[in-house]
Amino acid sequence: MSQYPSNFGQSPGGPSHGGPSYGGPSYGGPGGSPYASGPQQPAPRKGPNWLLIIGIAVGVLALGGAAFGICCCGGGALAIPALTQVVGDEVAKQVADDPVIQERIGDIEKITYNFGESMEASSDGGEMMAFDVEGSKGDGLLIIEGDNNGDQLNITYGELVMPDGTFNLEL
Repeated sequence: MSQYPSNFGQSPGGPSHGGPSYGGPSYGGPGGSPYASGPQQPAPRKGPNWLLIIGIAVGVLALGGAAFGICCCGGGALAIPALTQVVGDEVAKQVADDPVIQERIGDIEKITYNFGESMEASSDGGEMMAFDVEGSKGDGLLIIEGDNNGDQLNITYGELVMPDGTFNLEL
């Protein structure tokens, strides 16, 4: 034995293998330090992963917006020419028997909506539509004004612009 007391093998509070001498609880097993391994705490409870949820929501909204844009805008861009052709066909039916059309254009073979001329003709405040008209006797620009009653277009005014002049239709 040594002349100095040795605490080797003892816990700070008491003899080894018995825990603290004051009779309190033993930490981490026989003679263990209170800092060595205390009672195990349960793993922290995980809540919802908000970052993941927000990321998924943003992704769904982005994909939905893209799909909406493709369907509506892209579909709209494809539908506009078809719609204007339907209107053009209706206009052609209504003006086909007009004497000015018969004299200058003949039988209408092709009618196409002219967006630029429509905007220019409507610049005075009216709602005018312009169509490029091709027929058996000639070609011209047909400018009409009409009102839409339900499913049918009623032409209230029309003029035919030819290279040699402008002629009012006798509607």
